[in-house]
Amino acid sequence: KSANLYESSVGAYNLILPIYQKKRDWAQQSECHTDLADLCSRVVDDNKARQRIFANYYRVALFGEKNLGHNHNVEFIYKETNATRLIEASDRLVAQFSDKFGADKTHLLPNKPVDLSTLDPDHIYIQLVSVEPYLTPEQLEDRISPFEQTFNVDKFIFEIPFTKAGKAQGDMSEQYKRKTILSTEAAFPHMKKRLRVINKQEIEVPPIENAIELIDKKVVQLHQQLQMTPANSKTLQILLQGCLLLQVNAGPLEIARLFLPENPNKAEIGEEKENTKDSRIFFVG
Repeated sequence: KSANLYESSVGAYNLILPIYQKKRDWAQQSECHTDLADLCSRVVDDNKARQRIFANYYRVALFGEKNLGHNHNVEFIYKETNATRLIEASDRLVAQFSDKFGADKTHLLPNKPVDLSTLDPDHIYIQLVSVEPYLTPEQLEDRISPFEQTFNVDKFIFEIPFTKAGKAQGDMSEQYKRKTILSTEAAFPHMKKRLRVINKQEIEVPPIENAIELIDKKVVQLHQQLQMTPANSKTLQILLQGCLLLQVNAGPLEIARLFLPENPNKAEIGEEKENTKDSRIFFVG
């Protein structure tokens, strides 16, 4: 309960209550039902506000042929508290390995493909990136609440933007991204703080599909903000400004200009462009 895992607390009470019922311990049953009422009210309120913050997850890749043994060139998913940010997690890991192997032999790598032949086998290399729990569309239909979407998860995803020219960022018409889906040996929450990655799937998303996902993401964010009770006008204003008053990334208007010309040849319109058009209409509507 102190960790804001109200649904897990309800499940624990469902196991405890039959014991008190068997013993006819009415006083303990009364306390349980009182606490259950409070827990259920918190779940209802949090599901409306969607402001509860759950654990943070990070993918950590380790390299060190001579010193790490079977953990060399192995990836793990680390579960951290909701207050632990990426920089804090990376600083702690670097400090831990530096204490054991020396600061001059411990290095933090950028998030790009690693060429093992360029690494010193006597040194330790750490690569760390933030990941999110990954659920298939079918799972999302069944897991409705934020708690269900972050509990009992064994797949995680992170995305890295790139262009064919070699740059990370470019014009929307040439902006690709690479999705990496990682599967762990067991599901979180777990007794262990980290779990080994046992499978990796990489998906290259072309610019037009990237544009569709960008608009769909904005639609979901707007929908969530509008469904909040009470509405958060400041957050909604920031979100709308990010859609219309763009500073860095292209928004719906730029996407429409690039992929949906005013007088397109119908024979040239593919399924992706139709999806872009549908997403834009949903966004505007």
